[in-house]
Amino acid sequence: MKKTTRTLSTVATAGLLVLGLATPASAAEPVALPGTGPALAALSAHRAPAAPARRMSVTSAENDLNGDGIDDVLTRDRASTGIDLYTGTGGLNGTSTLAGPTRVRTATPNRVWFGQGDLNGDGRADIASIDGSGVMYAAYNQGTSTPSFAADVSFLSGFTPSSPVCLGDFVGSDPNNPLEPDGRADLVLKNPSTKAIDLYVNDGTVNGKPSYSYRGALLTGADYVTGIHLADLTGDYFKDILVTMTDGTLWLLDLFADVDSAGNPVAKWFRIIDSGMNAADHLLFPDFNQDDYPDFAARLTATGELRGVLHSGTWNPAAPATVFDSATGQLVRSGWTGYDWVF
Repeated sequence: MKKTTRTLSTVATAGLLVLGLATPASAAEPVALPGTGPALAALSAHRAPAAPARRMSVTSAENDLNGDGIDDVLTRDRASTGIDLYTGTGGLNGTSTLAGPTRVRTATPNRVWFGQGDLNGDGRADIASIDGSGVMYAAYNQGTSTPSFAADVSFLSGFTPSSPVCLGDFVGSDPNNPLEPDGRADLVLKNPSTKAIDLYVNDGTVNGKPSYSYRGALLTGADYVTGIHLADLTGDYFKDILVTMTDGTLWLLDLFADVDSAGNPVAKWFRIIDSGMNAADHLLFPDFNQDDYPDFAARLTATGELRGVLHSGTWNPAAPATVFDSATGQLVRSGWTGYDWVF
């Protein structure tokens, strides 16, 4: 599906006017954005492949669990530790945006982090989780229309559960052609010791388990980063790095924002949301309306509301806050305080 440019409606800062969020005054503090790490510099040394080569991975429904081509949402019940599936309906239509819930996992004890992505490269989104000891597990999607998941298989260890982790297909495993994603979910995480944001690339399965290789630090000096996400908001068919900061802002790093005199890509930071991210504990970037642009959703910690807003269809680097169309902001679900994870 080809991305198209839509006419913008009245647009305002998504954080305040769409989601009704506000950052407490006590949370406001001077923050420093991360710097460029060696892994990011290595990526920038490559020329991006043509858009068609990257389009399928970047615009596909990466969080489609039931095989209908629409992004879905998973939640973990705080009391029972069961996992519920809410299936996307193909549009941002208030409380009709998501259908369900359907219980797809009866219990997930001793799990402190969750994510979804294609871990084994079979084209289906799987469930990843981390336990209190820092061990990561894979539950493979069995491919049924009402998805079922295989028993958890441990495959990585050494995680610090309280440190941000992001799962998603970011780059390809071929070091000579890293800018063409391969459909397998990579790991981008904050190292609590070095304060770097590191890249681990999914190289495929070995003996039935995902195998990852460390490719270095994408970013350095990420002391103030509280969350990491991947989504192509700029529409260049390469996922941008999004980070939330301790002051409640949301920033985007466009790896191909500019070029230098030698024609090499130059990455730049853009502030997408001015404040309010401290009031949300889970952020999502699903494509609600199947236009190949990632939209935005946040679960508000205090009320349990899941609120969403559509991508405007246009990226304007001079006005980055307009990437989301505030006129489309709406309540998607209420009463989600009983879930401790939304992913």
